[in-house]
Amino acid sequence: MGYADQVYDQMVLKIHNEGIWDHEQQVRTRWMDGTPAHTKSILFQQIRFDNQEVPILTKKKVNARAAILEMLWIWQKKTSDVNVLNEMGVHIWDPWKREDGTIGKAYGYQLGKPCRKVKWNDALYKMLEQGELRPNQTIEFIDGIYLDQVDYLIYQLKTNPASRRLVTSLWDVEELDDMALEPCVWSTQWIVKDNKLNLYVQIR
Repeated sequence: MGYADQVYDQMVLKIHNEGIWDHEQQVRTRWMDGTPAHTKSILFQQIRFDNQEVPILTKKKVNARAAILEMLWIWQKKTSDVNVLNEMGVHIWDPWKREDGTIGKAYGYQLGKPCRKVKWNDALYKMLEQGELRPNQTIEFIDGIYLDQVDYLIYQLKTNPASRRLVTSLWDVEELDDMALEPCVWSTQWIVKDNKLNLYVQIR
């Protein structure tokens, strides 16, 4: 049993013993037979992992391959096109697939749209030339370029690792209604301390 299993077991046991059901509330989620999928939970819990160990559970069935490909679909491909994910052999987003083949302006769309201004400089030129930054779209302004959230994060980690502003957000309030499903994993903060990259993830 790995460390991830131990952390998971402790969290499940705590929820079992101290959690509160939402039976008195109307919930959006449904089981396959159409009945409400009520949950038992404890608010604002945190779990911590050493990033040197991949936190994959071994005591329960986990489709690690699908999870990794989904992350690549969001963070590397930076798209919300479910067809792209299907071509990778993953179908977990099929229930939310729209007629245009996407899940709307969610997840990869948010990470891939140009939104952060960076002025032209040697580091930026070099990272673009070497393919370290891979924008899906290129939008320039008078003396620079707009990077998407992923490329801006990589740029900042390389050029300004002491920053406390290394944050990505998928919760664009102006576009939530254009998403097939509001993001569950909606925010990340990346912090470099003692030459180690730390990641703080918020899940609703």
